[in-house]
Parts: sequence; structure tokens; C-alpha cells
Amino acid sequence: MPQGQPAGPGADEPIGALTVSALLRQLVEDAELREGFGYRRHLVPCVDPDGARLNEGWYARPSDRRAYAGHFYRPAEADQVEWTFPLTGEDHFFDRTLPETEALMRLMDEVRPTFVYSLHNGELQGAFYYLSRNDPALAARLTAIAAAEGLPLHMGPPEVPGAVQIGPAAYMTPRGAELAATYGVGGGSVDYADRFGALHLMTELPHWADPRVADRTPTDRPATVAGGAARGRVRRDGLVGQPGRRAASSRSTGSQAELSGSMSP
Repeated sequence: MPQGQPAGPGADEPIGALTVSALLRQLVEDAELREGFGYRRHLVPCVDPDGARLNEGWYARPSDRRAYAGHFYRPAEADQVEWTFPLTGEDHFFDRTLPETEALMRLMDEVRPTFVYSLHNGELQGAFYYLSRNDPALAARLTAIAAAEGLPLHMGPPEVPGAVQIGPAAYMTPRGAELAATYGVGGGSVDYADRFGALHLMTELPHWADPRVADRTPTDRPATVAGGAARGRVRRDGLVGQPGRRAASSRSTGSQAELSGSMSP
């Protein structure tokens, strides 16, 4: 069974590239693991090498937030590999595919994957998942893996407004047609995976993990939103609205790249 696993659709998201590199080493060194998989994997360590190069100033110092702030690069959504797949619909048309996106399209056309795994990471949030199918049992298994590794789960609203929740820290992957009007993007890797009937999984892991992001203990501390118009009970972390990885404005100006993965059985 062919499976695709691309990493690096976001240049500022190196966890996927590191994961693919570690998996490659394991597969090379462990014959039992390699032979027992039953899948043919197509691993792409980095799908946006140009964007990755522009982040190298902080890659060597991943725990240094000053270095991260000073050398961070992420292109706008409509210039990202993950969201520049072709899209044709009644209300939106997108054909400005990037060369890197076209390379992933050719790979998927060739191997016709049954599973595509896009490897992402955020900044300060818990781990969460996007699935192309509403499968609560699979979602529960995925979040259990993160919890077993000591990673806090993202328990707040979804990163993408309106994403349908499957279970705790797991959501249905929005398609390009749902996001095009708001973000000016094309289709996502999930849209292209749909052509083959493939299951699509997107993992979002925190670059900096803090257990407090999963703390849902109520507090009476007042909170303000939109300049102080609303007050009420909030979680202990004091965040209102979306505590997820991306503030809409701060990461959309000249600074977005992704890590993704795809596989075929």
C-alpha cells in the first residue's frame, strides 16, 4: 500500500522534517520494522527548501526565542505549498500552483496514495489533529499517542474558525473551498488526496510545550475581548478566543511555510 509523508510545507515548522529524518534512519537500521510495515512509504523530508533556508538562523537554536523572532520566515497563505493546490468551484478559482506544490501533485499522481500525512507544528499550543474523515475512534487513538508522550492537548477552539470537531483536540480538515474566500488560497493537500480516496491526516505539534495550555479549570478572573467589550469566566490561562498556534495577522505577513507528509499503501 502506498503512503505519502511530506514534511516542511511550512518553512517555520521543522518538526516534520526532523520526524521524517528520524523515521528514515529507523527504517534503514531496523530491518524487522521495515519489513513488518506492510506499506510502501514515500517520504519527503522538505517540500519548501527555499523557505527552510530563510529560517536557518534559528533552526540551530530552537529553544532561543529571540533567535526565533529575529530569523522567522513564513510566506502568506496563498504562497504556501500546503494551500496552493488547484481549486475550481462555483465561487472560487485558483491555478497559481507553486513548483513545489506541482512536485507533490506529480508524486501523488504517480503513487496514488491511500494515506497522506502532512506534518506540521505550531508555536505555543497543545497538540491537535485534522482528519479528512469523521472517525472518532481514530481521533481518540491519535490524541492518546500525544498524551502518552507527555504532550498537552489543544483544548481550545479550532485553529480554523468553523472546523468541525471530531473529539478532543481533533477536527475535520477544512477543504480549500471552505477557506478560499477568507484566505485567498487554493486547494489543500487534503483536496488533492481526496482525488484518490486517500485518508488525509494533519498533525499540529507545539514547538514549545507547556501543560498549562490544556488546563480547563475555570477561574473568576475577568477577561476582556475586543478592547474590553466583554467580561466573563475564562480558563486559568486567561486566554479568550483562540489560544491556538496562529494569530491571524501576526503570521500572515511574509512568514508562512509548512511541513507535510504523504504515504501510499
